[in-house]
Amino acid sequence: MRYLLLLLITLPVWALQVQEMTIFSPITGQKFDILGVPVDQQAVTDLADMGADDDGCRHTSGPSEYDYYVAVCPFTFFAALTAEWDQRTGRFREELPPEMKDWVLKNFNTEWQLEFNRSYSVFQQSARMQGQQIPERKDFILNQQGIAIEKKFKLALQCYEKRGARAVVLGKIALTGAWALRARLNVPVGNQALDGGYEEVNELLARDVKPGEGFSLMKWLPTYRRIFENGSLTDEAYFIAGTTYFGLQLRDGDMAGARATLKLMEDRFSKNEKPTGELLRGLVRERKRTLEEYANLLSMAVSNLLTAIISEEFPRQRLAPNMFAIAECLRAYSAKLPEGKVDMILMSREMHGMAREKLLAGVLGEMFKALKPGGVLAVEQHRAKEGANAEETAKNGYLAQDWLIKEIESAGFKLAGKSEINANPKDTKDYVEGVW
Repeated sequence: MRYLLLLLITLPVWALQVQEMTIFSPITGQKFDILGVPVDQQAVTDLADMGADDDGCRHTSGPSEYDYYVAVCPFTFFAALTAEWDQRTGRFREELPPEMKDWVLKNFNTEWQLEFNRSYSVFQQSARMQGQQIPERKDFILNQQGIAIEKKFKLALQCYEKRGARAVVLGKIALTGAWALRARLNVPVGNQALDGGYEEVNELLARDVKPGEGFSLMKWLPTYRRIFENGSLTDEAYFIAGTTYFGLQLRDGDMAGARATLKLMEDRFSKNEKPTGELLRGLVRERKRTLEEYANLLSMAVSNLLTAIISEEFPRQRLAPNMFAIAECLRAYSAKLPEGKVDMILMSREMHGMAREKLLAGVLGEMFKALKPGGVLAVEQHRAKEGANAEETAKNGYLAQDWLIKEIESAGFKLAGKSEINANPKDTKDYVEGVW
């Protein structure tokens, strides 16, 4: 699993430092408090004490950095990356135009009202139970930590799209949101009713993992699979082993396997009539819901990042590894483009990279399904001599025209036409460092 690695991972691994910040809403001017991650943290290794996935998603036994990347205005639901607020003044770095403010107030009003009413009701009940004074509605402010992670990122994506953000920005935000959920799905569940299950699993785990031994996905994944498949586990231990195995499957890119693990737990707990049965069923349902949110964010990431490549938003020298990354994401996570929704796809001098990495057939198949009936795939490509070995010419940026047409037609496309408008008879095709 190596999807999107070179595309997105430019930050070092650091120890998470969360700081309280008072910032101002760019919509209403009101101030509110958030927990944010300072942008000037020093690079150390504590943040990935539970390892980093092949795509760069970092896991830690402490709070996840991704939980603090987005701030949501508690008065309007405007959302943006916390880095967009000045850490010294708390002011938003950009003055939003009036039409953007009007859009936020109109578009999010109903959603905000529902969340406000729900949160205020929960706070009232909690305050009464603890004998605390209940603030008036006008003084109540939504708590950042009470807003679901997936909601924060979805709100941010809507706001950035309205602000005209490029596809590459939207893709990066969506992927970061998916990472936040992946990290969250790998956090153990804390509940006293499950303590016996943890003890049971830890006894079995100790046979393979020694005290003080560092995390290794290669070792932990099969270990937890064996524990999960142990037929003598109590329901509580089965849940602990299953949810841990489920999280590790996500880290390994096995979406189908993760869904199958949840289904096994769902089927087993449906027969549990003990008091813990409803607890276990509810916890599995919540993981199923979060998994679908995770898959949706991954799908948004792939869709936008593929658009970014087609629109040439990346340096050309990085196209090949990025196309490899996206294709691997599509394979590992089944995060697909919406089928039958696209009118036209333009691939500009990119297919040699796919051919070189042996990804061409998979990507062509996804594009064929994404296009509407009658949709067009337009290809511009440096042309190798006919009959040339594609495996060799692709390294230098060239593909033979007849060979490429055959490959594309194998994915279901029909040739509609060819053009010589960009033909270059002076191209010798024998450059030492390739066409570049």
